[in-house]
Amino acid sequence: MACVASNREYCVEAHEVPEDLVYHLLRAALEQYQKPPVELNLSENAVVMQRAKRARALEQKILSSATAEVAEVAEEDINASLNILKSRFEGEARFANALRENGLDEQKLYSSLRRDLQVEQIVNNVTNAVAEVSNEEATQYYHRHHKQFIQPELRRLRHILITVNSDYSENKPDSAYIRIQTLARLLRNNPMKFADVARRHSECPTALSGGMLGQVPRGVLYPELDDALFRLQPGRLSDVIRTEVGFHLVLCESVVPEREIPLPDVLPAIRERLLDRRRRVRLESWINSLP
Repeated sequence: MACVASNREYCVEAHEVPEDLVYHLLRAALEQYQKPPVELNLSENAVVMQRAKRARALEQKILSSATAEVAEVAEEDINASLNILKSRFEGEARFANALRENGLDEQKLYSSLRRDLQVEQIVNNVTNAVAEVSNEEATQYYHRHHKQFIQPELRRLRHILITVNSDYSENKPDSAYIRIQTLARLLRNNPMKFADVARRHSECPTALSGGMLGQVPRGVLYPELDDALFRLQPGRLSDVIRTEVGFHLVLCESVVPEREIPLPDVLPAIRERLLDRRRRVRLESWINSLP
């Protein structure tokens, strides 16, 4: 049997893994690391093994409930899940080899997928039984959590960067500073040329879009840039700013003031958020009630 961990010193042989755990191990590995268990190292294998054991225990608990007796799974749904799983591998041969390496074949996998979908259906049946969230409940939430619905002040900005890198003569600190100062003098006389200058001289990927960074709130940029940007008036250019990556110029194009998001704009999202919470509470309560 092949190892389910690539570190051979600590590998767990596939025949040592209980049959009802094998599928959960494969699924956890693909979801967590986008690779099958056979390619995992020791630490990765420990993580997916823990996840797989939790998933198996939960599956067994749910499928032992009375609700499981009325959960039917259509063959086409199982086949669809099988095809999705196959799509994660480079061809049928790679998929079949991964199954063999992990102690599976298509028949065992098919049965595992059936159980997986049955659990999913049971969970949906349990959570869908909760009451819908009314507009009144959502409105009360909006007023109780008013600060959540304040959109902070935004600044629309363009940006020029000259990097500092002592491996290149033009990017040594002194040379980079002279270059950015030259651009600053040019733009102070004509800030309308900022986008064109950024395209030709900026060493930031945003140069392709004329240095455009879009609308940003406080706390997104380097602290030095953030501080300068939120002191600028619309249409004004910053002084040269130094950060750990180099020298910058920032143009504040416009300011969007802080505003309260109107209730009608967020009412559907609030209802969905509260409904999701209600479903999670219902599911947790139901699972805890199982023997």
